[in-house]
Formats: sequence, C-alpha cells, structure tokens
Amino acid sequence: RTKLYTALYHSMMAPSRNSEGTGEYLGMKGTVEVVGSQPGDVRDFHYTDLSLWDVHRTQLPLLSLVHPRVFEDTLSSLRDMARTGGDVPRWVLANVYTGCMIGNHGLATVAEAVAKGHGR
Repeated sequence: RTKLYTALYHSMMAPSRNSEGTGEYLGMKGTVEVVGSQPGDVRDFHYTDLSLWDVHRTQLPLLSLVHPRVFEDTLSSLRDMARTGGDVPRWVLANVYTGCMIGNHGLATVAEAVAKGHGR
C-alpha cells in the first residue's frame, strides 16, 4: 500500500503549474500570455515541464483518469505552446523547447486524448 501511494504521489509531481494567480505566464516566444485570453481557451492554469517522451503512454493517461481537469489543462497548454511557439513540443521545460528526443510525443498525446473524447 505504501508503494502504491508513493508512486501515485510521484506521478503527480509533473506537469508543473506555470501560471500566476492572475493567469499570466511566459509563453514560448518569451512574451507574457494570459490563460483564457484566446478564443476557446477555458484553462484554469497553464502547465509545463512535460517530458512527453517518458510520460505519453503512462503518466498522462493516468492523469486523465485520476485528475481529468489537470489533464485537460495540460492538453490546452500543449495547444497553446503550438500556437505561440509554432510547434507542439517534444519536451518542454518552462517556456523553452529543449529540442531533445526523437519523434513527437506531444502529437501522440493529443491524438490519444482526442480519440478518448478529451480536449475541450
């Protein structure tokens, strides 16, 4: 039981909430953005620090089950990163494309979420 709850705790350490209480956050181009300021953006928070290479088939599907609001905000944050930065990130850290890893697991994450009926 201790191992299970410890693993669940660790699975919730990322993605990181990256917006202030006012909804402001630093976008992918280095400009200040505001959660909810774009048409269709219904996020509560902006999330980042997504090691999508590692978590697209494990932690994010779990997050969709145990904390769906955070998962939805994470999907919307990926969409926003693509809008402001020009591409869906492979591994985003704060507001920076790290450029590491191959493939594009952000796209796989979005595709799987849409197939399962997520994505508001």
